[in-house]
Amino acid sequence: MTSALPKRAATIRDVAALAGVSIKTVSRVLNSEAGVVAETQALVRAAVAQLNYTPNLSARNLASVVEATIGLAYSHMRLDDDDDRGGYQYSLILQIGALEACQQNGFGLIPMPCDVRAADKIEQLVAQVRERRIGGLVIAAPLGNTPGLLDALNKYGIPYVCINPNDLGPLTPHVAIDELAAAREMTEHLIGFGHRKIGFIKGIQGSRVSEERYQGYAAAHAAHGLAINPQWVMQGEFTFRSGMECGHALLSLAAPPTAIFASNDDMAVGVVHAANALGVRIPAEVSVAGFDDTELARFSWPPLTTIRQPLERMAHTAVEQLIGLIRPQRIARLVHPVHVVYPCKLISRASVAAPLAT
Repeated sequence: MTSALPKRAATIRDVAALAGVSIKTVSRVLNSEAGVVAETQALVRAAVAQLNYTPNLSARNLASVVEATIGLAYSHMRLDDDDDRGGYQYSLILQIGALEACQQNGFGLIPMPCDVRAADKIEQLVAQVRERRIGGLVIAAPLGNTPGLLDALNKYGIPYVCINPNDLGPLTPHVAIDELAAAREMTEHLIGFGHRKIGFIKGIQGSRVSEERYQGYAAAHAAHGLAINPQWVMQGEFTFRSGMECGHALLSLAAPPTAIFASNDDMAVGVVHAANALGVRIPAEVSVAGFDDTELARFSWPPLTTIRQPLERMAHTAVEQLIGLIRPQRIARLVHPVHVVYPCKLISRASVAAPLAT
């Protein structure tokens, strides 16, 4: 091995020349690909150290069959400025976790918001992935539940991992939580405070997440011999506006519930706004609980009792699992197919208290 060092910043060509191997071999060693003998690996790594070479992500991408870039696809409705977009905090937390995992593994991250109302959203998403040579997708609910989406990705051989999909079957790589258990725990928490009139606001219709959270609510009622008043169950959309509308309707009933459990924080904060508008005190006259533990829950007044699902950790895990699908040699410890289920934690705050004596 020659000792001549370039005065400029070292390139992959310099490493190859110093090690006496091809550029492709250097790329394979840097990407931890199989098939390179130990002696050659040692030569390449010694050259990298001697040259103080830092791999250029773009150059590595060009030399790879699969780009070292991951897309994070999530639902995003294109609305007017005065409309409620909903889910902003949810997608932001996912981006933070996904970006951290990408940085740790030498991958780039491209956020890919998709208008869930667009008729051609599947075609748009697939086209972006193929044109931008994205290595694979992490797909957040509810976008991942779009009929035909996963079939299209499978057709074009695009790797993916879903976060909280409707389909938790063996053929769908996913990271999820036990929705039913978490919602049941929250409902039991409200029952433990003495509430027997508990309203519930569902999320998007047809969503497994929404349905299982309702099932948890119903299971807690059944376990305590409590009947569910159909008037106290409302259909929301996981948005602040739907929570405000449902909260207004529930609190305007002749016999309103003493507690309202909204199946995400956006809707729970909407209930808080509705209560304030109606002059209903929280938690003195109605307790309010949410789900997700986004910043909205902590900064609401009063701060929301909620379920903390580890969204950041889930996104981090989904990215690592996806990298394991794209480049198994990069994260060899992972086992596939991917099926990861995380527990949740109930966070008790000031928005829940015992009901007023009647």
